[in-house]
Amino acid sequence: MSAHSRRRGAKGMVAVSTYIGWTRPPGPGATNSSSKSPIPPSWRSTRAQRSLYAVHADLDEVSAYAIDKQTGRISALNRQSCGGKNPVHLCIDSTGRWIITANYTAGSVGVVPIEKDGTLGTRADLVTLQGEPGPDRVRQAGSHPHDIVFDPSGRFLAVPDLGFDRIFVFRLDPASGKLAPNDPPPCW
Repeated sequence: MSAHSRRRGAKGMVAVSTYIGWTRPPGPGATNSSSKSPIPPSWRSTRAQRSLYAVHADLDEVSAYAIDKQTGRISALNRQSCGGKNPVHLCIDSTGRWIITANYTAGSVGVVPIEKDGTLGTRADLVTLQGEPGPDRVRQAGSHPHDIVFDPSGRFLAVPDLGFDRIFVFRLDPASGKLAPNDPPPCW
């Protein structure tokens, strides 16, 4: 589960688990003090719930945190560039090896590897979305990907783009982390 707080005086992320019923403030290392907005807009944990990953809408980074299953404390591991300004959404592929980010302002999709120890490696791929702007010349002057969804098989990912009024479909190579446009798109 993911959650964030915008209440006055909030000090960063709060870990919430619906599985074991706890809510705790993070450890001191988890506060995003380098950002004007201390609350990441999108975060996900691994299936084993040993790591947490967050994007920072006013930066171009993904952060990795370790989750102490005994105490619920969250401690910062590292950060890596996702290659594009204003990442607003992230997802983790079914292998647990890759984070894919929707970089809203940059109009791109980034892929960052998850290492065996839960830290993040150097970005593996960056795709700049191409297309024609939508009819609203103010809100749709350029590409604005805002979500990433894997299909049920986990082979394809869909990236809706507000700026181009379009859904891009990619295949993720699970060995290299490279994205390839799906041509022709799947019929779901």
